[in-house]
Amino acid sequence: MGTTGRRTGLIEYWKCILPALLLLAVTRMPASAQLSGDLPPLPQISVSEAKDGLAATIGSETLHISVCADTVIHVVASPVGAASAVPEQPWMLAPAESCPGAKFRLVKDAHAATLTTAALKVTFSLERGNLTYSTVGGENLLQEWDAVPRTYEPDTVNGLKTFHVSDRFSPVATEAYYGLGQHQSGMFNYRGATVELRTIPTSPFRCWSPARATRCCGIPPP
Repeated sequence: MGTTGRRTGLIEYWKCILPALLLLAVTRMPASAQLSGDLPPLPQISVSEAKDGLAATIGSETLHISVCADTVIHVVASPVGAASAVPEQPWMLAPAESCPGAKFRLVKDAHAATLTTAALKVTFSLERGNLTYSTVGGENLLQEWDAVPRTYEPDTVNGLKTFHVSDRFSPVATEAYYGLGQHQSGMFNYRGATVELRTIPTSPFRCWSPARATRCCGIPPP
């Protein structure tokens, strides 16, 4: 009789508290969904055609895409007011040799500006400011994260004002990253790993191995 009474009391207790728990869950659900699903707001975005590709402004950031060849795209992004690398190409060869250029076509609509060469497509989102690289046949090669693709953290190093720069990508499930031969860690696929790339020259002829992605591209060292 005592066991039955305790069981009946427990059932009545849950009958009373369960509606309150359900109401709390229903009330809180939209807030959690909003936190996980909404993207942060972006400032105003503008884009225009440049003689060598595309120029864009994303709030306090400038972006310049140069078509160096049908299969070579050079991207420079920086905060407004920072020293730009566009006039001075950061290559050992002269611009006529390192980035000679190629024919391209720029098409804009309400959502994106797409730059197309004979082999590649580079799509700049007018809604999020991120870049997507694909072949002209539609195969996705690389895509920046659509939430906050690029960030700049100002800093002063040895008296020089500079930035800590981050660029975030959304790789496909089967993509791997390999290379970085200067790291003797025994790790082949660097996907999911945190690796600090730091240049400490010990001789004027030191060589560096860039990281490479299995789908598209090489990521040069600093």
